Amino acid sequence: MKRNIYTKNDAGNTFLLCILSPQVIGTLFVLLLLFYAFFTKTSYEELTKNSVVIFLMTILSQIIFIGIFFFYNKFFKINSKNACKANFKIGALNYIISIIIGLICLFGFNGITNCFSKLIEIILKHTPAEMPLPLNNGWWLLANLIFLALLPAIFEELIFRGMILNGLKQYGKIKAVIISALLFALIHGSIDQTLYPIILGLIFGIVAIKTNSIIPTILMHFINNSVVIIINYIYTIKGITETVAVDTAYVLISLAVAIAAGLIIFGLSFLLKNKTQPQVEEYDLQYFEMAKSKPNTCMTIGVIIGVLIWILALFV
Repeated sequence: MKRNIYTKNDAGNTFLLCILSPQVIGTLFVLLLLFYAFFTKTSYEELTKNSVVIFLMTILSQIIFIGIFFFYNKFFKINSKNACKANFKIGALNYIISIIIGLICLFGFNGITNCFSKLIEIILKHTPAEMPLPLNNGWWLLANLIFLALLPAIFEELIFRGMILNGLKQYGKIKAVIISALLFALIHGSIDQTLYPIILGLIFGIVAIKTNSIIPTILMHFINNSVVIIINYIYTIKGITETVAVDTAYVLISLAVAIAAGLIIFGLSFLLKNKTQPQVEEYDLQYFEMAKSKPNTCMTIGVIIGVLIWILALFV
């Protein structure tokens, strides 16, 4: 019999796998490159500049997320569609409001994110990472849209708003939204990708809870990523260098815009309605009760590893 719910332990197990697997497999991939460079007498630095290698290193985490999602649900006999709340029939209004909220996130919090990045650059001398894949022609634009917009939107949402958020509901919905947002930021593994993922994680979590579906958040995630990629593509093609003068006026305006965006999103969230009925069996309720007494050790270990990776990234 397949169960239709995730528990806090499923959330913890999933997060530990997501934080640890890319590090282990990534290390093995680097060792493989080193061996290849040694035996072919190729420079490792040149090898890492190869388009195929860059491409593989970029999509590695998404491949791992795909594997974790499918194998975990298969191994533990979970009906992933029901447990993840992959409900498509949520009503046109929910979709429209979700898209509007997604666009407000993208443009409403852009200024405050720039301020945060500038602050980090000044204090820690940390330069934000550039786009991992080239964006100098239409084919690379398509590759970016598929592998940096579409796939992350699907599989990061299945993992974080599907498995982790729904599993963490055992602590209560508010705690689930907050904790899953913090974990979402932690998985990005760098300080310059901390503030915005937390904001997105909170808003995506609220939308997923209110609509009882992760389909709107997948759509929002894709819109967010694809618009950023398209803007960067236009800048690259036209040779435009984005420079932002972060002065006092810019900070105050950005803060005001972010507050306004937050208030608008808060208001729009009341228009989101749950139009789906939960599919929970007696077996699910029994499993849910059994999980209450189990310690969430994997979550604790995953958070410790994530924090260590986040700290180490400051010095790399």
